[in-house]
Amino acid sequence: MWECSNCQEEIEDRYVHCWNCGKPKTETRQVLSSATIQPIDEPLPAEESAPEKEISSENELLPREQTRYEEKFLFENEYSGKERSPSKIGKIVLPFLWLAAVTVSYFAYYSNQKTTVFEKRITEEFGNLSGQTNQFVFSKDAPREKNANVKAKVLPLNAKNNQIDGLYKFLPDDLRPANLDEVRTLLWLDCNPKEVWRYDDGSPGFRESCNAYLTDRETSKIIQIEEFSGAMPPLRKSAESGGDTGKVLPEVYISYIKANQAAEERTPFGSASDSPEHHFWFKSELLYALILLGLLAAIGVGWIIYKIKSAFRKTV
Repeated sequence: MWECSNCQEEIEDRYVHCWNCGKPKTETRQVLSSATIQPIDEPLPAEESAPEKEISSENELLPREQTRYEEKFLFENEYSGKERSPSKIGKIVLPFLWLAAVTVSYFAYYSNQKTTVFEKRITEEFGNLSGQTNQFVFSKDAPREKNANVKAKVLPLNAKNNQIDGLYKFLPDDLRPANLDEVRTLLWLDCNPKEVWRYDDGSPGFRESCNAYLTDRETSKIIQIEEFSGAMPPLRKSAESGGDTGKVLPEVYISYIKANQAAEERTPFGSASDSPEHHFWFKSELLYALILLGLLAAIGVGWIIYKIKSAFRKTV
């Protein structure tokens, strides 16, 4: 039997709730009879003194150095934010980014300087040759030279006004003359625009049609004649399109010249070694350097954000 602490009703032990008030069974202190109560000032007899409760060896506190593995593991998990030594990778990321940025910046500067020097040199050579082209005369009725080959180097000229054609700046090193003494072959370009359509504003769109005459400088005989059609003009007229006439690409003329060279003098197709068109996809090295700098900047910003977030998590 047990007595409800709320209503003092006696309940059988098999029940855990009082049938009268519904209060759950609670442990009650054992009521000692007055006969067993001893005066405070009288000590208990030696033989009746309560034996000291033995502490189980399992419940004894272990020394710090003998703490069980399970307890140590849980403790470390509880304080997982404990300061740790920084990783080796984290130490080299920022120096690596700085070194890469400096290297790419130097590469960009070098590429820009090389392109600037090239354009300055080509402009000077172009100007020097332009003042000496009046000695050349173009004639469609010039005699033909059979089984002749193109001799480098080649000077492209406009057949209508004897001026150097813009193709000159795109010629590779082995074909582009730096002065008049290096000119062995003349490439006369007789181009005429042909209207192919009209734009919304009524202006016509032209496609270039060119006859290319390869002529030996010494004999003035025509080596080869070929007709070329330019690219189609832009579908929409705009400032970015560069005009409304489809031009013949420089690569077409260069391939034409090399096809008529002697096999032992023919070199692999390529642009000027120090020109912006020499590089991959005919783009300047400066463009690729700027792209690399952008990627490095993005990586650096991402790394800084990662470090800030890591430091914030440690303080929380």
